[in-house]
Amino acid sequence: MNVKDNRVMDVANNQDRENQNVIMYKSRKTVNQEWDIIYADQLQPEPKEGDWHPQFGMYIGKEFSITTKMSSGRYVDLVGDQLVIKSRTASKTQKWIFDWKSRTVINVANKKSLSISSSGRGNKMNTWRTTSEWFQMYRYQKFQIINVRGKVMTVDGAKDVEGREIMVSKNSRGTHQQWNIVYSDKEVEIKDKGVSDWGFHISRPFYIVT
Repeated sequence: MNVKDNRVMDVANNQDRENQNVIMYKSRKTVNQEWDIIYADQLQPEPKEGDWHPQFGMYIGKEFSITTKMSSGRYVDLVGDQLVIKSRTASKTQKWIFDWKSRTVINVANKKSLSISSSGRGNKMNTWRTTSEWFQMYRYQKFQIINVRGKVMTVDGAKDVEGREIMVSKNSRGTHQQWNIVYSDKEVEIKDKGVSDWGFHISRPFYIVT
């Protein structure tokens, strides 16, 4: 508090986002005017790439895929910037990392952060430029991907079909709201030769004869 005019430190416009200005303003006793003081000898060491972060439930900087726990096991992918479930491919649009600096989940292909559409006002999930606002911050807990305001990543209508959109909704704890995180160093490689799991030789031309 400024002793001359009783103004206090204030996060401008009550906007909790990266690089938001801090100003002096009259006291309103709101959360954007409340602060903790942490002495240097009490600071925890800064986590580094590869460390497990218990608050967010993910490893920092380790590439992973997200798969639905519905029977298809489809992967979270992108159509444009919209999140959908699709069969596994070799595309980087199906790869993600948890970025500690921004506290967001970033798509490896487009370098944008997992987001709720329309700056959190919509219900579709997409990727957007990283701002570290609430609609881009998630934790992985008990097979669910949960936004910091409690919205849960959900396959729209619980329909396990190719290209189905991914939304946010209230938590019903259904299978359509449950996900596996599979780190790339633990993932089985995609076959590019030999016999596929479907029984066909991969990339080998054939005829179908009656």
